Amino acid sequence: MIKTAIAAMMMLACCASFSFAQETSTTDTGKSMKKEAGGQCANGVCPASKMAKKGDCTKCTDGKCACISECPIAKAMKSLPAMTYKVGKESTCCSESATSIAKKSAQPIHYVVAGKTFDDKDTAFASLVQVTEAKVKEFVTPCKCEKSGATKIAGKTCQCSVMAGQTANKVKAAISKVKMTYAVGKESCDCPNHAAMLATKSGEKKEYVVAGEKTCCAMDARLKLARAQYKAAVEATLAKADADGAAKKAETKVSAPAPKVGT
Repeated sequence: MIKTAIAAMMMLACCASFSFAQETSTTDTGKSMKKEAGGQCANGVCPASKMAKKGDCTKCTDGKCACISECPIAKAMKSLPAMTYKVGKESTCCSESATSIAKKSAQPIHYVVAGKTFDDKDTAFASLVQVTEAKVKEFVTPCKCEKSGATKIAGKTCQCSVMAGQTANKVKAAISKVKMTYAVGKESCDCPNHAAMLATKSGEKKEYVVAGEKTCCAMDARLKLARAQYKAAVEATLAKADADGAAKKAETKVSAPAPKVGT
């Protein structure tokens, strides 16, 4: 009983702070995109052909998210839903700025997600999770236009049904590798029920693990999972585009007529 109570208290304390974690992955782009700036992406180096110029990420300053990067993956991640803050008539993407403005003006902070305003941060975060999951699902699901015959998948439009099928398979394979696992103390597993049993038995907190990141809040874990799947889909389409480009270049070189030799 004591171990169970301790585990429950640890879980509540962790989930109480989940909103800070989501800011580092959504609005505080300085921290979340740091390793994606300057062409460096989580899985390697952005193709030179995709880089317009090297960018740099910094923390929020003066209420503005000062993250500018031409890395296509970083750019794609910035298109996902994010929580912003509104205090009176002022809006900001930085929680620290919102807190500062609220103290100076003695006005409450309101939380904005997908155009909707919330008074409660937890409710706003739950909405953020839901709209992000919905966007990611739409993004990775092939959608064919009956009028043009083109298929859109993971932000790419394919006129050829064969190419669309290949892209869809690449995206599906990529996101299938992104999974949520669980850690309890030094033990890890893939089953949430087994993780709960381990937590009850040991008194240790159950943590959710997604793409190497740990959190003890289920909602935060869902957000991390959706974002990781989205990123995997973007990486898959970029890799396929590069492979197709290389194959086309090689084909063009082979089919080019041999230069005439003067006699």
